[in-house]
Amino acid sequence: MNTYQAVLFITIVALVTGRTMIFKSVAQRVPPNLTAWVIGSGTFVFTTAFFPLAQSAGVTQYGDLLSWQGAIAGLMKGVLLTVLLVAQQHLITRSLSATTYVFPVAIGLIGALDVLAFNGAVTPGAMLSMAILAAAGIAFALFGHLQTLDAAGKAMFGTMVAAVVAFAVCDRIGIPAVGWYSYLVYTGLGNMISAWFVRKGMPRIRWLPWMTIALCWSIPELVFNFAIAGTLPISYAYLAISLRVPLLMVIATVVYREGRPTNQIVFGLISLIGIVPSFI
Repeated sequence: MNTYQAVLFITIVALVTGRTMIFKSVAQRVPPNLTAWVIGSGTFVFTTAFFPLAQSAGVTQYGDLLSWQGAIAGLMKGVLLTVLLVAQQHLITRSLSATTYVFPVAIGLIGALDVLAFNGAVTPGAMLSMAILAAAGIAFALFGHLQTLDAAGKAMFGTMVAAVVAFAVCDRIGIPAVGWYSYLVYTGLGNMISAWFVRKGMPRIRWLPWMTIALCWSIPELVFNFAIAGTLPISYAYLAISLRVPLLMVIATVVYREGRPTNQIVFGLISLIGIVPSFI
């Protein structure tokens, strides 16, 4: 990893960690349904506005938007993102730990889905990751902070895991069809349209908080996708995202008094140990 890649790696870790913390704060001020619409409309507006720049940089072309497979996959992911965001913003007020632990559990299920549905290569590292993450998910449900939540909280956790796993299916179809940038445009459009229906009856949001929330969500997405487009090996990029899990588990127990410190640290480390072998 050269200096530029190292800076990008650290930037991704900081952005995705900071975004989770920001959206925990947002959940205290903005209704979850409205937050979902802000993120969808913001993603669509920003990616559309910068489309000419992306085209001139060779990232995408207008012709990429014509793939119906990519369009459907992107729109479907946008709808799923609305579901995820509404559940996330409800759950994060109850448990930052549970919200954070959705990622490692989903990664384990995505690995299994890739093998069963898409005939993905089963490497020893992937098998080890799936086993560790499956065990970690069960243990977190039985002994982690998830165990302290009521049925509604656990349902939100399950909804988020299912949505992230479904994202992987959409990504597998959509990104090869239209490229990552055009795919983001369609995802934002699907998110914006679907969230419009669930935000009905809510007060309007002013342009400054709209832009702030939208940028806080969009910037990490754009940086991550830019990184995996050729600057940073995909394994490093996903490792950077994974590093936020132990960081946030510690923050959850130190700042928000969630769970026992030892448990939180152990679950955070297990998630990292479980994810790393899938990149080997």
